[in-house]
Amino acid sequence: MPRAAAGAPALRKVNMRKVYPMDGSAHVDALLVGGPSGAPARVRISRADMASKIKLRHLDGYEHFEREAGTDAAMPVYRWTMRTKVAE
Repeated sequence: MPRAAAGAPALRKVNMRKVYPMDGSAHVDALLVGGPSGAPARVRISRADMASKIKLRHLDGYEHFEREAGTDAAMPVYRWTMRTKVAE
């Protein structure tokens, strides 16, 4: 995982292929707002992955989302910010 610059918020990659247990204790559903058509509107993430920014693999690139301040930890909201291509 790439390191964040000093003072920068942590960036977490979320593997959308990973299947998380539905026990509800260590995982939450995150609401994703914005992004390209076909991108998921929700993703199940580990509580440990609840950073201020997440990055999802989608088609031939990554969709970047930032957590909205003041959103509930039980259903955090992440707003789409940009798309980057996969480096080859």
